[in-house]
Parts: sequence; structure tokens; C-alpha cells
Amino acid sequence: MDSQDKFSQKAMEDMAGAKSIAFRYRHQEIDVEHLLLSLLHDEYGNLDTTLKKMGIDREEVIKDIEDDLIIQPKISDTMNTQKSYSTERFNKAIINAEYISQKNKSDKIHEGH
Repeated sequence: MDSQDKFSQKAMEDMAGAKSIAFRYRHQEIDVEHLLLSLLHDEYGNLDTTLKKMGIDREEVIKDIEDDLIIQPKISDTMNTQKSYSTERFNKAIINAEYISQKNKSDKIHEGH
């Protein structure tokens, strides 16, 4: 099964958003913080609803993550960000999402996983 069969359209957009955020911060590694920030930018998504229910301010979480991303090492040549790769933590998050998807008998991984 290739990734287009495995992931919902929204999940693929979120992962593309993570890569775009990593590029914007000049990070060669795509990590869970990039994915989380991509998910947080969707103010109508599942994550925003969950944060509201928990009484957590989405904008404050975004600021905290951005503050963390700013201090992470950057590559000097933005051309090298085209050769980005996902970290082990990012890959584990995707594997966990796949596990949850299978456990819930879902045919695709989506943002709720």
C-alpha cells in the first residue's frame, strides 16, 4: 500500500505542512513539532476542538512550539532543506497513527490518529 492509499487527504496535507514548516525554519529534519504546528494551524480541526475542551489556549501552544523551533539548529544553505528527512520520533508517530488506525478498523490514517 503506498502512502496515498494509507493516508487521508487531510493527513497528507498535514504532513506536507510539516515539511513546509521545517523548510521555513531552515530545518533539515522534519520532527513531531513541525507536524504538531501544522495541525495547530487548522483552527477548525480535531486538535483545536480537543484543546478547547481541555481549556488550553491554541495560540499559546503555537507560540511555545514556535519559540522552540526558533532555537533549533538551522542549516545555512536553504537549498539543502530540499533534502529533508523525517526524524525517528516523527516516524514513530506515524507508525503509532497507523497502529491506531488499524485498531479502529479505519481504512486510512487521518488527523485524529
